[in-house]
Amino acid sequence: REARYRATVELSPLIAWSADPQGGIVDVVSRWYEQTGLTPEQTLGTAWAAALHPEDVAETSRQWRHATETGEPFSTEYRYRLRDGSYRWIHARATPLRAEDGSIIRWYGTLDDIHDRKLAEIALR
Repeated sequence: REARYRATVELSPLIAWSADPQGGIVDVVSRWYEQTGLTPEQTLGTAWAAALHPEDVAETSRQWRHATETGEPFSTEYRYRLRDGSYRWIHARATPLRAEDGSIIRWYGTLDDIHDRKLAEIALR
């Protein structure tokens, strides 16, 4: 079952990831590594934030910290750096998986490429 699930997730255009209850990234699909050129050591825990556009780090980190402290779902847009040094806009979402007592077991999230839409929005302004 795990192999079938992993194969399905890897085929999705979304970049799936998971984090521990405190918000440290513990798993990301291979597409992240292919696109960013980062290694797991450069991604897991809180290291992923180094891939964000410098103008987006503070706000994205603040929103993620708020979600992990409150248990509220996470949803934001930011730019991340690709292997070639360019940036793309993504929509990041995450929601917590909870135990019966309400405590967070793990966060599950996705990154959805919204670059073309975001550029169109900017052009319209």
